[in-house]
Amino acid sequence: MPQFVTNFIPVPSIFGDSGLFLPFREWIIAMLDERFARLRTHRNNIARYRGLLKTHLTDLERQFIERRLSEEQSEFELLSSGTFPLAFKVQNDPAARSTPHGAE
Repeated sequence: MPQFVTNFIPVPSIFGDSGLFLPFREWIIAMLDERFARLRTHRNNIARYRGLLKTHLTDLERQFIERRLSEEQSEFELLSSGTFPLAFKVQNDPAARSTPHGAE
């Protein structure tokens, strides 16, 4: 009877069915790397939109940027809740970020 290897995950390839398999641990690391890259992208977009809101904008531009900022924050929170289920929230209030930890 053939023995099945259960600690390997098939990985799709852009070159078709190459038969490429990654060990489970490497697959997990690759998935986390991808999530971290997506989190960094959302974080950078949030920072860029916050910076743009500090500039002179028309009402239409401001509405667009505020909507995009809200979308990016939602995506960041959704992705971070799946990656880090117990921590890692974006603070919307700039004043809250300037208070020392534990000071209310």
